[in-house]
Amino acid sequence: TYTPVNNYFGTDSFTFVGTGQGGTSPQGTVTVTVTGRPDPMQDPVVARVLSAQTEAAQRFAGAQIANFQRRMESLHRPPGVAGPGGIGLQGPAPAAGGFAAAATGHAITGASQPVVPPQLAPTPAAGGGIDPRTPGGITSLAANHAPAVATESDVINALGAGLGIQSMPLAQSVLSLVRNRSVNLAGVGSGLGLNATTPNATSTNYWIEGVASFGTRDASGTISGSEFSSDGITVGMDRRYSETLALGMGLGYARDKTLIGNDGSVNRSKGYSLAVYGSYQPQPDTYIDAMLGVASLDFTTRRFVAPVNDFAIGRRSGTQWFGSITGGYEYRNGHTLLSPYGRLDFAVDRLGSSTEHGAGAYALTYFSQTNTSLQGVLGLRAESIHDTRFGYVVPRLRAEYRHEFRRAGQAFIAYADQVGGARFAQAPAGGPRDSIALGLGSDFILRDGLTLSVEYQLSHSFSNASTHALRLRLSKDFDVRGLPRLTSLDPEAAHDEPINVQLEAGAVYDDNV
Repeated sequence: TYTPVNNYFGTDSFTFVGTGQGGTSPQGTVTVTVTGRPDPMQDPVVARVLSAQTEAAQRFAGAQIANFQRRMESLHRPPGVAGPGGIGLQGPAPAAGGFAAAATGHAITGASQPVVPPQLAPTPAAGGGIDPRTPGGITSLAANHAPAVATESDVINALGAGLGIQSMPLAQSVLSLVRNRSVNLAGVGSGLGLNATTPNATSTNYWIEGVASFGTRDASGTISGSEFSSDGITVGMDRRYSETLALGMGLGYARDKTLIGNDGSVNRSKGYSLAVYGSYQPQPDTYIDAMLGVASLDFTTRRFVAPVNDFAIGRRSGTQWFGSITGGYEYRNGHTLLSPYGRLDFAVDRLGSSTEHGAGAYALTYFSQTNTSLQGVLGLRAESIHDTRFGYVVPRLRAEYRHEFRRAGQAFIAYADQVGGARFAQAPAGGPRDSIALGLGSDFILRDGLTLSVEYQLSHSFSNASTHALRLRLSKDFDVRGLPRLTSLDPEAAHDEPINVQLEAGAVYDDNV
């Protein structure tokens, strides 16, 4: 009986001598050609295909988690600020923009009080009353009361209150015209709804964020090297239900391309996700952010098979659950913010079974697989805000230390024509579980609730893996007009002129001169 050494394929030979009643035969030689299929896990391309699918799913979850985290950070409000989120910013006054903004390019400040010439001002009478002989005074006589003097404004206000018209649109402007012979055009604009804004406490915001990441994986043991490019985009909307709570939801799309080795092998991945999220501030300087999402995954692989000089094509689908919870503290000093935080991210991937085609006897079957990832993060975020001619610039610096508590499970494969036969396993990836991430970026806060954010991030593990990411976010608050105000503990440090544009105009007619 001839038994080849395990995983030996090719030509082998041995000699023999036959014996019998006639004696011993001359020595002969037997040549044996061993044909068969090796352990597929010893193929570096096969091993990298399996790890590429797992890593792509992890990048998808990481990209969506990061997109939602950045959005939730922008929802945090400084103490005592009732406007949109952001450090040192508060929302515009309700009279901003609209009709008044279109009428002039600068602000006219001051209280909206009528301008009354000295000759029209009521003359104080002896005893502290108002002389009824002056144009501004009217004598009021009531039973059992001494004569008292009431102004025209008192009478007009009483009539307005009695008729119940003071709260009606334009009523104040009409009363002002009768009382003061002047019209406040800003009030007219508000009465027509041209300056109206929705209170920030119930505003709805829409945003979109995208991230493009790229990196390399060096060859290690029986796993081939690779390089990948991945991008994900998230579109969301959220609503503030109180000064401490904001809730929202979003849709995500991601795709990934991993080039394996140098023989044309590639893995392409796509994912679609739906997530809900919320940001809660139990105290003005503390916050809890959380999100939960579900995604569908799709993988397409093209694996080069050297023995047949052909490619094996495979398709695989799966589902993913992912989520994150973050708790942190925000220390503010003027227009500077420093925020230490801790975060816990998780992802559970369930990949279905699939079978390759196109490589004959070397096609493989991939069995269903469940991967679980649990990662803890300690981070520090620093921001500062600076006013510019077009709005505000908020440069940001971020540093994170990450530790992987749990990684992917085992993967099993078999030859497609021997599904019930031997199975081959790939153990979870070993090596360091720790990595650091550094990020540098900025927000550009423009007019009318528009914000553009850009960030570059470098992540490097304590082994041989590095990832670069470029983030871009665009958000729009449809309930904001103009620019938010820049708040300050020192009133003198704030803007000398209000950002909101307002126009007041009046005309005075005096027929008693």
